[in-house]
Amino acid sequence: MIMFLTAATVSAQELSGITPEKVGDDKPFKHLDLGITVGTTGFGIELAMPVHEMVRVRAGGTYVPPFKKRLHYEFQIGSYTPDPNLTDKENAIEAQKVYDARFEKLNNLLYSMMGMKVDNSVAVDGEPTFNNAKILVDVTPFRDKRWHLTAGVYIGGRRIAKAINTPEATRSLVALSTYNQMYYKACADKPMIEYGDIWVYYPEISQKILNYGEIRAYVGKFKNDVHATEPIYYAYSTVDPVWGKPMTEKIIDKNGNEVEREMKEGGLRYDVGDLVHKAGDSYKMLPDEECMVKANAYANAVKPYLGFGYGGYIDKYKRTQLSVDCGVMFWGGRPSIVTHDGVDIVRDLYDLNDSIDRYVKLVKALPVYPVIELKISQRLF
Repeated sequence: MIMFLTAATVSAQELSGITPEKVGDDKPFKHLDLGITVGTTGFGIELAMPVHEMVRVRAGGTYVPPFKKRLHYEFQIGSYTPDPNLTDKENAIEAQKVYDARFEKLNNLLYSMMGMKVDNSVAVDGEPTFNNAKILVDVTPFRDKRWHLTAGVYIGGRRIAKAINTPEATRSLVALSTYNQMYYKACADKPMIEYGDIWVYYPEISQKILNYGEIRAYVGKFKNDVHATEPIYYAYSTVDPVWGKPMTEKIIDKNGNEVEREMKEGGLRYDVGDLVHKAGDSYKMLPDEECMVKANAYANAVKPYLGFGYGGYIDKYKRTQLSVDCGVMFWGGRPSIVTHDGVDIVRDLYDLNDSIDRYVKLVKALPVYPVIELKISQRLF
């Protein structure tokens, strides 16, 4: 807002007294200007040189200082079956009551086993990584040389923002990842502790964990069916407690046929093209192998630019210039926000977690990036 107000103030007050440039002031390759910019692209520096009486080339870079915005993902334990006699809102309230009750019991269990309390949500800090080099060409086709049209390109990394859980959330993520590993062992009827030839069973705890279910952070629901793009293998096995053999799971293969596969650790679960998630299924995120939650926002590395500007000299020696540029940066449509397990929150999901929904809506509303820059430049020679 400060940038926009500054630009508006300068346009209305400062620039009214600017001295227009003359054609003779921009002789090709006869001088070089150094400029400092501030605006929606961050802070920047650039060099400018005329290559024609009506054409000026600018080259430089922009840098957005790091700042953090905190988001939250709520954890859910197990699943909740909606009551058909209740509305969606009422079911959501009842589901939250169930999750809260389970989490309280789980917290007591984890505290008795590991001596730590955990939170029922994870805090994630997002920050921009939107830094670019730029090459721009100004054309002054009008009689008033204070106005110019601009075309060019911004070039930077594909990642424009990143998000990672806070250090304070690490304790909870480690504890919850440990709990999930216990849940997988309970599903497979394995001992809770395996150390060499020492196996320790906790039948009562295993049963409680099975009753609670797996812990995940709810993010949203899938818009469309999701098919495997690479083979996915079982991280654990489930053994039939009576027969002692691996249980089976029904899978929809790439041809649309229902097949059964053994739930065997290290065994193939989804082949390329198999249905992994149905449209409408909830996407509940798990921490990665490092017990962390991450996401990255991506746009095109090469971003064309179109705009216009107004400016000119503000001193009688015609060495200092002040200008305002406005335009749009084409970053390839709506950016993607991809979690550490490969789900694009913007394109793949709907009914999002309230904490992130507002930011996803903002991303969807910006198929192009608005650029407003205020620049002051000094002639070097």
